[in-house]
Amino acid sequence: MRDDLADKRGRVCHHVAILGWAKKQVNEARWITGLFDTPESPKGDLASRPAPINGMSRFFGSERLLPMKKTLQHLIAEVPRSASKVEMTIGIDLGDVWSHYCTLNEAGEVVERGRFRTSPSGVEKWFTDLPRVRIAMESGTHSIWISEQLQELGHEVIVANVRELRAISHSDRKSDQVDAEKLARYARLDPKILRPISHCTVAQQEALTLIRARNVIVRLRTAAVNAVRGLAKPCGYRLPASSTLCFAKRCLASLPPGLAQALGPVLEQIATMTVKIKHYDRLIKRLTETEYTETRL
Repeated sequence: MRDDLADKRGRVCHHVAILGWAKKQVNEARWITGLFDTPESPKGDLASRPAPINGMSRFFGSERLLPMKKTLQHLIAEVPRSASKVEMTIGIDLGDVWSHYCTLNEAGEVVERGRFRTSPSGVEKWFTDLPRVRIAMESGTHSIWISEQLQELGHEVIVANVRELRAISHSDRKSDQVDAEKLARYARLDPKILRPISHCTVAQQEALTLIRARNVIVRLRTAAVNAVRGLAKPCGYRLPASSTLCFAKRCLASLPPGLAQALGPVLEQIATMTVKIKHYDRLIKRLTETEYTETRL
């Protein structure tokens, strides 16, 4: 009997100790948040502490802790808002032959869908008589000249970097109409979502095309030279080492009649491409002397 009573007393003491420890932890937690004083300090010390500013700060003794999180009203008030509302927003999904567009009004409602020819005359026909609107499109083959033409017509143009916008480039529901509407809605809410890029001008693109066209002919000439050397080896002839500038002339002089008849037209094309490359070199040099003087060495 005595053993049972001792066991019960031990259990009661154990539970009382647990309850006391839990109560102490709760009081310490409340004290940390500034609601209660420390167990050792009298309650009168709380009134002597500096009052919290607008309920947004806490104090630990004489030292102020970090400010609490801002309320929802403060967060809403700090959200940046556009200075002027956009009356109309158009999203364009560019295609090689036809381009689809979607028009949203100020309330975000779709007011028009359609398509137009991807040509200067098609762009001029559809966008000349429109008031100034915000137009968003994807970066691509036709975005350079179309964006420049739309800007000349007085519109605000946003060229989206679709590689960084997975909602369009990796969408399961991908179509011309859906992409055009997505571009319009993103541009209406916040153009920064589209990660806009700045295109070079059409004149700059033409100069770049000149360099790329020269590069195409250089690669074609290299492939032709390697093909001629490879075709001559199975017949027991190894063509002499030569610069590409005089390769065709030197090979024609050293080839036997049979191979000269077969490879002669290819060598003539190599000689023609060499002349064309020299012509490109003169054009590029003229550009560096007139338009792009900063590239001169």
